[in-house]
Amino acid sequence: MRAVALGRRLRPPFASARCASLPSLPSWLATADPAALRDLCECPTCWDPSTQQRREGRFQVPGATAVSCQESQESQESQESHQAHPSHPSHPSQEQAKKLTIQWSDGHASEHRLPRLREMLSPPSVTRRIWEAADFKEDALPTVSFSSLFSRDGVRAWTDLVSSLGFALVRGVPTNAETTDAVGRLIGVKDHREMFGMDWHVKVEPGSSNDSAYSGTEILPHTDGCYMESQPHLQLFHCWQADSEGGISGLLDGFAVAEELRRLSPESFQTLATEEVSYHFHDATSALYTRRPVLKTDSKGQLLRVTWNNLDRASLPKSPALRRALSEWDETLHSGSLGSPRSNSGNGSFGGFGEGSRWEVRFKLQTGDLLLFDNRRLLHARHGVLGEASRRHLYGFYMHCDGLWSSHRLPRKLVSRPGRVALNERGEVTVPTAASQAGGASEGIIDFRSDTLTQPTAEMREAMSRAQVGDDCRLECSVTQEVEELAANLLGREAGLWVCGGTQGNLLAMAALSQGAPKGGRQVLCGKESHIFCSEAKGASVLFGLPLEPVDLKKLSEVSAEVGADTAMGHLCPPALIAAENTIGARSSDFRFLRALGGQVVAPAEISRLASLGLPLHLDGARLFNAAVALNVDVAQASGGSGGACTVQLCLSKGLGCPGGSVLVGPKPVIRRARDLRKMLGGASRQGHGLLAAAAQVVLKDIDKVYKQLRWDHEAMARLVERLQQVGATVEAYGGTNIGIFSVPNTTLYQQALSDISDAGIRLDVDATYAASDGTKLAWRMVTHRDITSDMLRKALDVMSKALAGARQ
Repeated sequence: MRAVALGRRLRPPFASARCASLPSLPSWLATADPAALRDLCECPTCWDPSTQQRREGRFQVPGATAVSCQESQESQESQESHQAHPSHPSHPSQEQAKKLTIQWSDGHASEHRLPRLREMLSPPSVTRRIWEAADFKEDALPTVSFSSLFSRDGVRAWTDLVSSLGFALVRGVPTNAETTDAVGRLIGVKDHREMFGMDWHVKVEPGSSNDSAYSGTEILPHTDGCYMESQPHLQLFHCWQADSEGGISGLLDGFAVAEELRRLSPESFQTLATEEVSYHFHDATSALYTRRPVLKTDSKGQLLRVTWNNLDRASLPKSPALRRALSEWDETLHSGSLGSPRSNSGNGSFGGFGEGSRWEVRFKLQTGDLLLFDNRRLLHARHGVLGEASRRHLYGFYMHCDGLWSSHRLPRKLVSRPGRVALNERGEVTVPTAASQAGGASEGIIDFRSDTLTQPTAEMREAMSRAQVGDDCRLECSVTQEVEELAANLLGREAGLWVCGGTQGNLLAMAALSQGAPKGGRQVLCGKESHIFCSEAKGASVLFGLPLEPVDLKKLSEVSAEVGADTAMGHLCPPALIAAENTIGARSSDFRFLRALGGQVVAPAEISRLASLGLPLHLDGARLFNAAVALNVDVAQASGGSGGACTVQLCLSKGLGCPGGSVLVGPKPVIRRARDLRKMLGGASRQGHGLLAAAAQVVLKDIDKVYKQLRWDHEAMARLVERLQQVGATVEAYGGTNIGIFSVPNTTLYQQALSDISDAGIRLDVDATYAASDGTKLAWRMVTHRDITSDMLRKALDVMSKALAGARQ
């Protein structure tokens, strides 16, 4: 591997005896050109510190002579003025705090900050190491971990690799657009390309695209966008889904190939650097055509860019010299040298590929791998045929290079600046403010009132904007139908029905199951503490005449007695069904029912026993995924499995974080009746269902990510329970999931403590009836969810601990 300073380091301007004779001039300026020094003056007359630009718009060469020179310490006010600008470090070194004043023969006194003067006279170089495949041992590609990007040093290490080698991998990046975009924004901004959009999803789509990337065929080494007026510079690919078959990635250092060609055939190298090759792109909406050399060099002959894609090349060049040069370029690229036999017949065309290329390093992107590479230096390829059923899915975009080079050149502490994104260990995206980076309190509300308060992710919003929806009333919305099928399959049920929310799902299930109930049953046996009984406005009774009878579902004998009650004399209303809940976290007007609840999990065996009593069982699964995580089972088992609930309402807007919607699943006849009843209640929303269902697709297709998120939510609540107990709060209810109910004595000090907590931006669901009905306690509920980040949790723990501990004293 050879190091080549391709971003050339300029030599200082021509020597000058007049500068060398100045007594206080630093030694490294002894050979500087006096005119260059005068031209770089930063005094208020010559330099605008707010714009970091010269004030003079006309070019001129100063002619005055330097008379004297004095080095001094920069004033504190001046340091702060420079530090306010993004390009200046916040903690200057000894040299960075010094300035130079030069007196000139025309009476002008020029001022110079030594760091800027050094940088302007000798700009920093980018040392690029050209490489070939043998320089990388197996499984030893330039790689950083996703967790390393949490720090500025980690981001700098990543950008150093890309700047030096032209590429680097990031392992373990969460597979969603929000995180992928955030990783990209750490070093720059997307480069919009009109015909492909701002970003793209590369997967096999036979006949649906105008680019070979979306086919399953092998793609030989090339650079992208040869036909564009401005060739894309950086390219980012994030593997959201790997496939066991095909899809082997290949990278070649085009600069290494070009340098080898320069050594073997200088004439061909010069031809490729001067004569232009034509490229084109045509489809129904775009017609692009451009000409450019394969190689671009600077005035010193150093390489700046490689442009080559035989697939997009237009007509065969007329120049015999260019034809010969392209043939030798192709031979060097694919065979490693000149005079080697071609690996295929080629029929006179350029672009054949031989196994065991000297230049190409091959690897397989795994799910979560993110690849960033320089498209003006490296050629990339894809090997192995991808079948039409291939699951390989890459998300990516082009990027401007300015951010990368800046991150490479600036001190490590400047890589993350106010307004740029930062990532934490959950893959969450935050935008640090100037106050938070300076150590001050972060802005915004930390809302623990409910897990229904989450915001849809960027990936959900994107899915909703792209969704091809249809009229669900006519059963023509494929998006809604797919979500219904996904939910039914997850729970092991026959069919599903999209509903606007959990309350509607529960209502439709009870109404549908009551039709044809044994003994003409109309009554619904439900838990005393259940959401159906406590918080759904008794809709089953009001709208469908189904009385709700509260029972203790944990006492099987009590439920059995209700089921087997003698109704022959007409004194009792026969039961039609049982309605249970998992998890249990109701907000009840009767505080006695809440003790030992608050997200309590119901074991699958208990659900199966309820289902065995001879009545249809409906399960309100508003937080069924939380129950599954707590039980360490899948969501189907958490509903009782095949011997469990007949129907299940699965809420998507709580732990799953969707903007709305639930799915009711169960037997096909019951779901058909529920669909008719939904129409009767005005719950059919035509294309509206598909828009919300598109967000649900995102989460239901990646259930492992859902489980991972909910495990973190449960761990966060466990930390809250532990800490709040330590500072004197009583845990009234905690079931080991994401809900906790707490209380403190109702005193003036504690009232002020809760007020201080609210003023700090921490929202709690405060309600005395969570703990006592006599007003002796102040109580509140807290619910952890996907929008509570690690930093938010730490702040909440700190603020609440201090406030409650102070009130206890």
